[in-house]
Amino acid sequence: NILNMSAPIQSEIGRQIVEYKSVEDVIRLGDYYPLVSPLTDPYAAYAYVAQDGSKILLSVIEGRDCPKGQTKLLKVKGAHSNKVYTDCATGNTYTGKELKQGIRLPLEGDTDTAQLLVLCAQ
Repeated sequence: NILNMSAPIQSEIGRQIVEYKSVEDVIRLGDYYPLVSPLTDPYAAYAYVAQDGSKILLSVIEGRDCPKGQTKLLKVKGAHSNKVYTDCATGNTYTGKELKQGIRLPLEGDTDTAQLLVLCAQ
């Protein structure tokens, strides 16, 4: 019951709901691209791309025995080559061409950690 949860937990749940609502349209209506299978690697990676290319969700989820280091080359085929995407959290920018050719993200080496990049086209 949410009423029995501490204020910090309620606040975190609220933050996560707001975050989900900001990307729900891409998850529901966008194109899904599996990038790395957890069946063959110690992590999984996938992307959702809005059909108009306006937003990309790129996620990496670390599993058991995931080494610290870099991911494989993550190629986001649905990125639009002529767009520039900005990570909403860090401000890092990536061209659509760069995303299509592939980027590498850091792995923490911690089980059950995840990264979510929300990339918005400029």
